[in-house]
Amino acid sequence: MRDGVAAQVAVHVRVHHHASDRKKCRNLDPNMQRRDLGCPRRRQPLRQLLFHLGDNAALAVTLRWSRPQQPPRAPRALQHLGRPPRNGAHRTQHEVADPKPRFLFVQQAVVEQVLQARATELGVDLRRGCELKDMIIEADAVALRVRTPAGEPTLRARYVVGTDGAHSLVRRLAGIDFPGEPPANILRLGDVQFDGDVAVGSDGVRIDGMPAPFRFAFPLGNGYFRVVTREPIPAGFDRSQPLTLAELSASVERVFGLTPRFKEARWLSIFTDASRQAAEYRKGRVLLAGDAAHVHLPAGGPGLSTGLCDASNLGWKLARVVRGADERLLDTYHAERHLAGARVITHTRAQSALMTASANTAALRAVLAEVFAEPGALRIITDMLQGTDTRYEPSDANPADAVGRFTRTLTAKTEAGDRPLSALLRLPRGLLLDATGDLLRYADPPGIDIIPVKEGPSKLVRPDGFVAWEGDRAQLATAIRRWFA
Repeated sequence: MRDGVAAQVAVHVRVHHHASDRKKCRNLDPNMQRRDLGCPRRRQPLRQLLFHLGDNAALAVTLRWSRPQQPPRAPRALQHLGRPPRNGAHRTQHEVADPKPRFLFVQQAVVEQVLQARATELGVDLRRGCELKDMIIEADAVALRVRTPAGEPTLRARYVVGTDGAHSLVRRLAGIDFPGEPPANILRLGDVQFDGDVAVGSDGVRIDGMPAPFRFAFPLGNGYFRVVTREPIPAGFDRSQPLTLAELSASVERVFGLTPRFKEARWLSIFTDASRQAAEYRKGRVLLAGDAAHVHLPAGGPGLSTGLCDASNLGWKLARVVRGADERLLDTYHAERHLAGARVITHTRAQSALMTASANTAALRAVLAEVFAEPGALRIITDMLQGTDTRYEPSDANPADAVGRFTRTLTAKTEAGDRPLSALLRLPRGLLLDATGDLLRYADPPGIDIIPVKEGPSKLVRPDGFVAWEGDRAQLATAIRRWFA
């Protein structure tokens, strides 16, 4: 299983339901160098992670500030959507999102460590070295035959969450279709050290005194750089074969016209621009999250981001159902996250098109550079890439702008002082912030906690941090019944 997503689902289920939870992970050990490098602090999944870890100061601070192998700030390397040419009025997405560009360089392995530490603290049984071999869906449970170092026992669970990657066995055994577009391009990635004089400055990376091409090498710290190449998939390409340092070197020579001198590699991997999405995120007692539910070009790390948001959305709902809530609550997971995943696939496909080398693409990039000179247009693109435009569909009867969006209120002003919302939530219950003092008569308390606050607006916050109600008092009871009955 993908450790980061699996661990967060485990955290949520364990927090919300006091039972013996087990998460089977196919990897024996976490890979400390792999995949995503970080994300903007405005990005939705990071905000949600900090929201949920906020009552654990040590873990939250670790995620905010622990930056192993912290690379120097390199603004050029943080642009996406094909990096249209800059002009005098153009600004990067990060400059629009925040006048002081802040990009949190935290490797995926660090995120996994934080989540797993939280899971361990909560008593979750995380088992490594286990591999799913077969799955049978029964009327009231799912039977799983699992290969372990001790044999192949059959385990039973009320629900199974497949977070086992793009080639998900859980998805295939559940009979869930995975339609989409096949790959046209291959991306070779390596975290490498160069044999030569390599320097990093405000103008980028220099190798033996010569500036390296944009996108060729991104500094990771401790002498390591991430090298990425992109080429059309060759005929007869065998994806199952592992990438070698010699193959990466040959690709660099073809793409950049350079003959690199690599000393060593600590991680090598291959990705493609294939884009697929599961037709169903829920099929009975089987649910999908992360790469098992969606795959796309890894431009800007949307796979990790989207998978973590999947987990935040699913965890509290699954926990409520396990504790007796109506199973139909799980259907809202597909309704909300399938649309979000489709939007990520749309913008990563657009980015893939803008990276294609052709005269027509160059012209399109030049036009987009002019469009992006307008702050309003660039804000739309920035919010889309960072996931801050996510809005789950509000009810027609409660169309307040905040409903369906991640809460802008992260701290509540109470009689006892300012309190982080994460410290006030008793998961998987909802949190009603009452700035009027008389909302109790509109609410049904069993599924929520009511906290008087000094400042409004009053709002009902779901356990994943999204606003379920704000504004019309007459609709409060409806919102509570919908999410917390």
